[in-house]
Amino acid sequence: MASLNTYLIFMLLFTLLSFSSEATPTYSAHYCDNSTSFTPNSTYQANIKTLLSSLSSNTRSSKNGFYNTTAGQDPNLVYGTFLCRGDVSANLCQHCVANAINEIAQRCRMEKTGVIWYDECTVQYSDQNIFSISRQVPGMDNSTSASITDKDRFNQLLVSVMKILENRAAYEDKSGKRFAAGEANFTSSQTLYSLVQCTPDLTNELCFRCLQSAIATLPMCCDGKQGGRVLLPSCNIRYEMFPFYNLNGTGSTVLVPSPSSPNSTKAILCSVVLLFVVRA
Repeated sequence: MASLNTYLIFMLLFTLLSFSSEATPTYSAHYCDNSTSFTPNSTYQANIKTLLSSLSSNTRSSKNGFYNTTAGQDPNLVYGTFLCRGDVSANLCQHCVANAINEIAQRCRMEKTGVIWYDECTVQYSDQNIFSISRQVPGMDNSTSASITDKDRFNQLLVSVMKILENRAAYEDKSGKRFAAGEANFTSSQTLYSLVQCTPDLTNELCFRCLQSAIATLPMCCDGKQGGRVLLPSCNIRYEMFPFYNLNGTGSTVLVPSPSSPNSTKAILCSVVLLFVVRA
């Protein structure tokens, strides 16, 4: 009996430690459309509350980290979705969506349309249909303050990697998550980590176009920076010089022409490891 009690205590502590060690969701940005608003205690406000509650309660049942639903009837119908990053655990997805729902309710108090981005998930709602539509507005972007050395060569490598990933997520992803992440050596001591993702309700072509639009923003927001991201309602991209996603998963190696350095007359081939995380 004593040994059984000891075992149960050990398992309880292990579970608690495992849960507490789960990464905390990180807020990134939000947008509240102040062109349309509702009145307090209105039917639309009640429908938003119902919708957000439904999103929160369906994080566990989602197989691909995505869920969409509606609440109410016209003219007070509300559309909503959540999207969890393709590599995060079910626990972290649930935690992130709960945080995002609480935060967007505080930040977008009277607006009919709102979207909030965390590193690990995105939550949005609107009085307009947002399902299976490539929404590229509103958009948010930001970059790190640190600059990269050999900017031109880095930018060429970044574009090469992003082009591979956008094709993988749009046309080749088998997980149903519209997600691809990969890494490439920039120097012997520096590795570029990149990630792209679309909402799974988009067609292949719509996903590709959304990612194209996001990638086209990089030169304007993040030129020569060591990290950057572009956040759109229907897709998002990010790159850093450190691992910011779960590195566990199956990988395939693709050879990509590496940009020539200023003192080189030949192109060098570098290996880009594409990681696809598949979770039950």
